[in-house]
Amino acid sequence: EYGVSRGRLLPKHKLLNEEDAPPSLLKALENSLVLVHGGQSMNVGPVLEMVTEKYLLRDEEEWHARHRSIEILDEMMEAFRRSDVKEIGRCTTENFLGPVRSVIPWATNKYTETLIERVASRFGERFWGFCMHGGASGGG
Repeated sequence: EYGVSRGRLLPKHKLLNEEDAPPSLLKALENSLVLVHGGQSMNVGPVLEMVTEKYLLRDEEEWHARHRSIEILDEMMEAFRRSDVKEIGRCTTENFLGPVRSVIPWATNKYTETLIERVASRFGERFWGFCMHGGASGGG
């Protein structure tokens, strides 16, 4: 791993300031979000093991997915600065449907897919995106 990685799986976290996440973003999020409960919790230990294994093996598909996820985060941070909730929704949806499902096939299941489909159908053009808060179907 020397010279190849940062020596850790977890990202370096940054506390966002008002320039990164202006008060207008918080108000826009407050006026836009609809929370849908995704089910019961699950043991995410095996999921974390799978993610670690794929990171260490650097399989091509998952490696590209990981890098696309990093790009999406940059796009999302720019949308934060602009208080663009619709773009944030697009980013979180793309990240889940693409990189997350590539790296963690267990991140979704029929229940989760049905919830997304039903909510998107119900809200139509007002459905801006989906964000999994828990990392795996039913995980939070």
